[in-house]
Amino acid sequence: MSATTSTASSQGGTPKTTKISEAVIRIAGNSQDGIQAIGGFLARLAGRSDQDVMTYMTIPSTISGGPSIFQVRMGTGDILSAGDQADFLVAFYQHSYESHLSSLRPGGVLIYDADHVKPDPEDRRFIAVPVPITSGTVEASGGAAKDKGKNIYVLGLLARIFSLEREKLALLIKERFGGKNEDIVRNAMVAFDAGYAWPGDGIRDIFRRFDTNGQRVAGGRPQVTMDGNQALTYGLLAAGVRYADGAPVKDRFYQGEGVFKFKLGPTKHQFLIGARYYDRDVRSYFFTGNTVTQNFFTGGPRLLVSTFGLSIDPAARNAYLYTRTLDEAFYAVDQIDLFDGRLKLLAGARNAGITNKKTVTNLTERTQRETTPQFGLWFEVVKDIALFANYSKTFEPQYNIDTFGVLSPNIQGEGKEIGAKTSFHDNMISGTFSLYEVTRKGEVRRDFVREQITGVLPLFIPGGDQRAPLGAQLHSPRKRAIARGTTAS
Repeated sequence: MSATTSTASSQGGTPKTTKISEAVIRIAGNSQDGIQAIGGFLARLAGRSDQDVMTYMTIPSTISGGPSIFQVRMGTGDILSAGDQADFLVAFYQHSYESHLSSLRPGGVLIYDADHVKPDPEDRRFIAVPVPITSGTVEASGGAAKDKGKNIYVLGLLARIFSLEREKLALLIKERFGGKNEDIVRNAMVAFDAGYAWPGDGIRDIFRRFDTNGQRVAGGRPQVTMDGNQALTYGLLAAGVRYADGAPVKDRFYQGEGVFKFKLGPTKHQFLIGARYYDRDVRSYFFTGNTVTQNFFTGGPRLLVSTFGLSIDPAARNAYLYTRTLDEAFYAVDQIDLFDGRLKLLAGARNAGITNKKTVTNLTERTQRETTPQFGLWFEVVKDIALFANYSKTFEPQYNIDTFGVLSPNIQGEGKEIGAKTSFHDNMISGTFSLYEVTRKGEVRRDFVREQITGVLPLFIPGGDQRAPLGAQLHSPRKRAIARGTTAS
């Protein structure tokens, strides 16, 4: 932990408070529980309390959420990393306890949800404190919101343990939820107060208070609290970047397939049928402005933001582009085996519908639907030597939209390939030689020259037809693939 500077206790069973210079707190649970929100509140509080802070978090790769952590290191001294070992671990679930107990330093404090976690009673390396986080949240809300608000309940508990400024945290909660229904703010404050007032005796000996002796005073080094997006924007401005744009993407993808095997006379069939749905949101924000020479680290963020606001072209200051693409497809493919597998035929089709929606000042929509074929042939001429041929068409979305609200066309492609495969000694020696031709129509690229001249972005150039008229590829598993081809537009 942070070095302990002093310990104070009073008579009559009054809880003791240990003064510390810093603490590393790891919160482990699921992303659906608002784990990141707890760390975000603590980080913003540290910034408003003249403390240094650094955070670290993990985000699950699945859209539906999953195991997640948020680690925050805060204190009154210089914080140069998010910390290697945690002083406090808050475990929401059994998997949180089992996965992250090793990150807690010996002698550290383990706070766990007594409704979901059963720790090892023989493990004496840590101070274990059971807290009914789930049932406490449900009881505080009267059961109306079930266990929603567990994160705010834990925030209240940590505020009490670390003697954090309750009024500032309450203000941060109201700022965070103030734009929503008043009931949401009220329920959040109820959960916070319940966690703050939890009467458990287990926390009597783990109270901490950040030592303010020698703390920086007003007028000292400026305090900067920001998230990654803000840091990136400030960095671009401080570096003198005149044009920048960003596009957060939100994807939703669903797909299902089924395979049916059957015989029909002398032929064997593997028939695949499937469907997919892909929904993609892209929101683009961009600015154009003059070179900013403001020194961020000496002038502080407020002056930099002021300079940034004055330097931006007012017409582009709030530029905002939005595209949403819905890609739905149904497809079926049949692979037919003949002559004991020496000849394989493949035939299939894919029916795809792509809907592009856009908005700059208004919402418009474009829908296209195409059916694309796929054919293939594989024939074993002699043992271990086979010839093959493929032909297919594709229809795929393009997500670009320029500053005037013009949607880029969807991309249509065509591919042809013929070749030979060899395999000897149980695949110890194998290789592939093929000739192919690939064509893509409608792909666009950024027009950086026109953007620099006009000061307007983003702008795109129609790419026309792009094709590899003829290509050859030779592949061996024991050597690198050798490919040769040309591309023309």
